[in-house]
Amino acid sequence: MQFSELLANIRNDIDRWKNINIIKAYVLQPEFRLVWRYRWLQFYRTHKYLKVMSVIERILYHKTCVRCGCDIPSHATIGSGFKILHGFGIVINSKTVIGNNCTIVSGTVIGANHTGQPIIGNNVNIGANCTIIGGIYIGNNVEIGAGSVVTHSIPDNAVVYGEASRVRKVKEE
Repeated sequence: MQFSELLANIRNDIDRWKNINIIKAYVLQPEFRLVWRYRWLQFYRTHKYLKVMSVIERILYHKTCVRCGCDIPSHATIGSGFKILHGFGIVINSKTVIGNNCTIVSGTVIGANHTGQPIIGNNVNIGANCTIIGGIYIGNNVEIGAGSVVTHSIPDNAVVYGEASRVRKVKEE
């Protein structure tokens, strides 16, 4: 990861927080601070000559995860424009892949089972207290309603809600 790519990712993350500058977001939003620390840890991890900074950043990242009440491993692959709302109780598997411009709300669990880990597309909104389990693919532009349990793949532009996690509607473009 190059420094310009790091800055672009952080810029995309801050753009998701409407009408707030980066200093205000860092000071007032612990969830943004968590994403900020994740981005820097990824940057330091890819540069072997910054090994000391990687260790320091890992400690700071862990402290931020504890303060936010989140378990988001630094090995998870998360695209730019990532937004966490009310971060408490979010658990993400370390091999999960999350696309660009995704929003996750509190109480969400994204985990693996014997079939693998989820791959989440771009522009996905995941509501509060959702559970996404298994080697499934969630398409682009998907809305997952609060309290949903998702165990099957979801096509692009779908709206999913409820315990059965069936596709209830396909959004028109």
